[in-house]
Amino acid sequence: MKSKLSVICTPIGNLQDLSNRAIDVLKKSEIIFSESQKLVKILIKEAIIETTKTIISCSCSKEKQNVNLLLQALSSKMQTCLISDAGAPTINDPGSILIKETLKAGHLVEVIPGPNAIITSIIGSGLTISRFSFLGFLPKKGLYRTQLILHSYKLGLSLIIFESPKRIFNTLKELYILLGPRKIVIARELTKYFETYHRGILGSVFSPPLLSKGELTIIVE
Repeated sequence: MKSKLSVICTPIGNLQDLSNRAIDVLKKSEIIFSESQKLVKILIKEAIIETTKTIISCSCSKEKQNVNLLLQALSSKMQTCLISDAGAPTINDPGSILIKETLKAGHLVEVIPGPNAIITSIIGSGLTISRFSFLGFLPKKGLYRTQLILHSYKLGLSLIIFESPKRIFNTLKELYILLGPRKIVIARELTKYFETYHRGILGSVFSPPLLSKGELTIIVE
């Protein structure tokens, strides 16, 4: 009989967004592969889950070396799940190697959907978006960075970009140079207490004024 790896999408800020199904799977899991042990402890406390669970790191630096541990757990029919720090594993987070090796070994993978910064920011932006290109965190510099932006935009796709507070203003200048005065929204601290949507036109002032703080998602129409 095939075993199953449960891939759980976790809150991107507000812990109350953890679904009942996710809580149920976490409670039943005997081994949790997590990008951060700190997050697991927070979720366990929030969901009132027993603490006698094995937690194994699957950060980017440790994911590959822990493949055998995952396969051993699945072969032993242990209830096993995978979570990332925030949002969906594999989307700008580790997890793809573990999922690939799980399927390669003939086991099953189930996904427990949940909060997603990409879709949340698009809905809250108020922009007209039917097709989009998710570029994640852009390369810090180089021709490939420019090509990613221009190629996606020339295809008629809206752009979704993750950016750090330290680089946000330089990235906005670059987007204006490449794309001109396009409608843009920056979603900051999604689902958290200071959640804010900064709306404007590339090359102009945002309303409300943009702060270079928190987690930022750029949406260009």
